[in-house]
Amino acid sequence: MPRLKLSRLIVAIVLALSFASASFAQQANAPAAAPGVPTAAAGRLVEIKVPAPSLKGNLLGDPTEQSAAVYLPPSYDASPARRFPTLYVLHGFTGSNRAWTQGMSLQTLME
Repeated sequence: MPRLKLSRLIVAIVLALSFASASFAQQANAPAAAPGVPTAAAGRLVEIKVPAPSLKGNLLGDPTEQSAAVYLPPSYDASPARRFPTLYVLHGFTGSNRAWTQGMSLQTLME
């Protein structure tokens, strides 16, 4: 019996920590500038369409062209020869691109 209680306690702690970390991640904001100090230039979020031929004829009827969000930093247009690091954020099975760009404010988090 004590082993079952310990297992339940461990599961409860893991769940509590996972919910707490998700809550903190959603509260992140760009650092605020001090009064009178100009803020840095903002980047932009661009939505593109990506071909997904492997989805052709899938049972859920998902389109063969999927949306993806691309965050471009402020210096992207001014430095066409420069290479920028890339971070891929993949939503889960029931998620969508819009959950990151609108629900979690991806642009604010990136800046």
